[in-house]
Formats: sequence, C-alpha cells, structure tokens
Amino acid sequence: MTQLINSIPLKHLTVALHNDFHNKVSEAIADFGAEALHIAPQAAAYAELIDRENSIVKRQTAYVSTIKLKVTDRTRDNGVGVVMQLINTHKTSIIPAKRKAAHGLAAITANYKGIARHHRRTLTREIDSLLAVLDTETARTHLATLAMTDEVEALRTANAQFETAMNEKVQEVVERAPQTSLNTLELRAAVDQAYAAIVRVINAYAVVQSSPQVEEFIAQVNALISLTRQIAEN
Repeated sequence: MTQLINSIPLKHLTVALHNDFHNKVSEAIADFGAEALHIAPQAAAYAELIDRENSIVKRQTAYVSTIKLKVTDRTRDNGVGVVMQLINTHKTSIIPAKRKAAHGLAAITANYKGIARHHRRTLTREIDSLLAVLDTETARTHLATLAMTDEVEALRTANAQFETAMNEKVQEVVERAPQTSLNTLELRAAVDQAYAAIVRVINAYAVVQSSPQVEEFIAQVNALISLTRQIAEN
C-alpha cells in the first residue's frame, strides 16, 4: 500500500510547536533536496514564509533600550535634585561668600524648581535651559564658590546620555517595525497553506511516480507528525 503524508491539525498547535514543526519539515526538505522531491518552487516559498514566522516567534517582546532609557532618566532626575538641593542648602551657610553665591544661584534657577517631576519628553529641554543659565559668567563664579561645578557637568552628561538612549530607542522601534507590522494569524495560515501545497505534490508523486527519496521523506515527515501530535496532546 502506498504510504502518504498523514494529516496533522496545525491550527491547534501552540505557536512554538507550530513553528518548530514547520522548521523541521523545511530542514528535511533541505536534506533530501527540493528538486529530488519535485517541490522546488513550493519549497522556496515555504522556506521564505517560515523565515518570516521565525522573526515573529523569536522577536523580542521588550526593547533593550528601554532599560537604558529608564536608568539615564533617573540619573538626570537625581542630578537636577542634587544641584537644586545644594543651592538651597548653601543659602543658610555660615560662610558669607557661599551664602551670597547660593542666593545668587537661587535667583537664577528659580524658574526650574520641581522640573525633575516633569515628563521626560519636556525635561530634556528644561535641563538644557537650566544648564544655559548656569553657563553664564556670573553663575559659573557662584558655582565655583560652592564647589558645584562637577555636579553641573555631571548633570550635563546625564542629560546627553538620556538623549542618546532616546535616539537608540527610536532606532530600535524603526528596526523592529517590520516585525510588529506582520499579522501573526495571517502569516501562520500562509505557512500552513504552503505546507499543504507541498504535501499535495509529494502525495501525488508517491501515488504515480514514487522514488526512494520521496518514500523516505514521507516516512520522516510522518514520524515528525506522530511526535508533534504526542507533544500537543500532553
């Protein structure tokens, strides 16, 4: 009796099991040779669809840059807080020169109180503006008196690092756009249809013009189908 490729309920397989089954079938086709199995055009289309499915199944669910974005955002929030707190603390300094410098900086930075609580999209520009007023000659003199130059430069660095992280996030979103635009259900159905087309050709040749390669391929695929069914039922 002619052996044919058995049926398998592909629609009921989990995403991972479905992807694994098709990858193994594709590997078997490569091992036996698509030409020898009379399915060269179908195999090429099948392999392309599997590659697209792989990109969905194995794609990252979180952005790598998100962690860096959160860390740099928190760092600059802390940096703003430290600068403003130091100015406020020195306003009651027992050293006249420091007290005078602190009051001078407090007047310059009055409009920037509480900006660390603002949304990170607007905070970048607000910190840039704060740094600009602290870059004036008078402000630099006050900062030097209070030994705060390092804190201000650290804030400048933190703000720049956040901007870099934000740009990396945008780039990551752009690079992953092709993945997120793929319709998983439609692609899965297309993979199954491509597989079905291969099965029809293989089974037809098994009936009218079989060969050792076709028979061995059918036996291997049927063994895979049996194993996949067992895994799906457990």
